[in-house]
Amino acid sequence: HLSSKIVIAPRNRNWLREKNKRLEFWQKIVDAFPKQVSVIGAKDSTYKLKNTKYNSYDYIDVDSDVSLIENSEVIICQDSGLLYLALLFDKPIICVENLHVCSDKMGNQQGKVLAKMFEAHRTTPLIEAKAMTWSQVIQQIIKICP
Repeated sequence: HLSSKIVIAPRNRNWLREKNKRLEFWQKIVDAFPKQVSVIGAKDSTYKLKNTKYNSYDYIDVDSDVSLIENSEVIICQDSGLLYLALLFDKPIICVENLHVCSDKMGNQQGKVLAKMFEAHRTTPLIEAKAMTWSQVIQQIIKICP
């Protein structure tokens, strides 16, 4: 199984590009914790970063994403499918965008609804950090897993 202190999902998709954080944002987080950060996400929609511990897309199946999330101390991601997968595990999550960005055809704010569903079962924080700089995210990581 794969394990990593810090897991990030550095989204780089063409669909809803405004949800993507810049490559530099993610690389600064990795640089602050060399060889302690692993990347989850699909190869074709994830930034390629230097000095990571693992990249889940280097492994054969989706279980590598699950293994890294399950065996981490903190997850940093955007409002995405990987966020909702991470909610299944009782791990601290830093969401680097607001949870209500995506709405379905009826206008329901899926992120808030799903996060609320899992809230009752969580003992660890889910931090909305859209306005945070990379250095503020690093400070949150240090607080969560010194």
